[in-house]
Amino acid sequence: MIPPSPFRVVGRLVVFLLGGCLLTCHDLVGQGLFESIEREVNRIFLTAREGVARVWARQGELTTVGTGFFVAHDGSLLTAWGVVGSSREVAVEIDGRRYAAQVVGGDRRSGVALVRAAAPQSRYKILAMGDSRCLQPGSPVVAVGYPLNLPAAPSFGLVAGMDTQFLNQFFPTTHLRTDVSVSPGQIGSPLLNDHCEVVGMVVMVADNRRITYALPSQALERIRDDLVSYGRVRYGWVGVEVEEAPGEMVEGKFARISRLIPGTPAASSGLQAGDILYELQGKPIHYPRDVVDPAFYARVGQRLSVAVLRGETLLRFSLPVVERPIASENGLLVAPSKERASEEVRNVNVSRP
Repeated sequence: MIPPSPFRVVGRLVVFLLGGCLLTCHDLVGQGLFESIEREVNRIFLTAREGVARVWARQGELTTVGTGFFVAHDGSLLTAWGVVGSSREVAVEIDGRRYAAQVVGGDRRSGVALVRAAAPQSRYKILAMGDSRCLQPGSPVVAVGYPLNLPAAPSFGLVAGMDTQFLNQFFPTTHLRTDVSVSPGQIGSPLLNDHCEVVGMVVMVADNRRITYALPSQALERIRDDLVSYGRVRYGWVGVEVEEAPGEMVEGKFARISRLIPGTPAASSGLQAGDILYELQGKPIHYPRDVVDPAFYARVGQRLSVAVLRGETLLRFSLPVVERPIASENGLLVAPSKERASEEVRNVNVSRP
C-alpha cells in the first residue's frame, strides 16, 4: 500500500487537531511530518517559480506591483486586474530583468487581466491548469508570488470554503476562500495543488488579510479564452432578474423571477415574473445565489435551459444567450445585490519603485 502524500494529509491533520485530539510536537517530529510538508512545499515552489513573474504597471506617478504566471508560449501571462488596471506602461520582471509588456485585455468584474511580455521563451515556463473542482474544504494549496520587493516566495495554506459572496456583495462566480497569507505584491499569484497545477489565482484579500479569495482555474480558463479571442469578456445574459422569495416555498425553492427586462430574450420567452426558478442548465436552483455559476459559464450563442414552477405546474424553456450590454450591471441571472469591485484588490498592490 502506497502511503498518502504528506501534502495531502495535512488537511486531515488540521481537522484531527481541531477535533480535540491531542498530538504532541514530539510525535510530529518523530513521524517527520513537518519535514515532509517542508519538502513538498519546497518542491512545488522550485518547480513553479520559473513560471511566475513580477508585474509592474505605471499610471502617472503611481506604480502598482503584483504577480502573474505564464499560460502560453507567446509570453502571455495571467495577473490580477487590480495590478494593471487601465495602465498603458506595463513590464514583466523575470529573474531580475524587466521586459516590456502589453495588456491584451482585462476584466474588472472577475478581477483578471491578460498580459503579453516580450520575453524570450527560454526565460520562463508554462504552468499547467488543474481542476479546481477537485478541491474541498481542507485541501492544501501553495501560492507562489513576489511579496513587497523581495524574491519569489511560497505561501502555504488550506482551502476553507467555496463562496459565491462576501458580506452582501455577490461574486461573478464561486471563489475559493483560503487562509493563504498574502502580502502586497502577491495579488495575481497562482494557487497550486500538489501536482504543481494552477487551481486558482489570488484576486482579493479581506478581513485584514486573514482571508484570501482566489478565482478557480475553470473560471480563469473561461476568462482567458475570451480575452484571447475578443480582448474582453463576453458575458452572456437573457434578461432575467431573480430575488429571494419570502416564506417557505414548494420543494424548498426560494428563488423567484422578479423582473423580465424588456427587449431581451426573456421578455418574449413565455417566462413570467413570479415564476419560481426550479432548474438552470439542468442544475437545481434553491436560492438566488445558485444562479451565479450557471450564469457565469453560459457562453454567448448558446441556449439556456430554464425550468420554473408556476403554481403546481413545472414548465421548461430554452432561451438564446446574448451578450450582456456594457452599461448593464446585471449578469445573466442575478441575485438582488449589485456587484462591486473590491478596493482591497488594488490597495494591497500599491507600492513605490
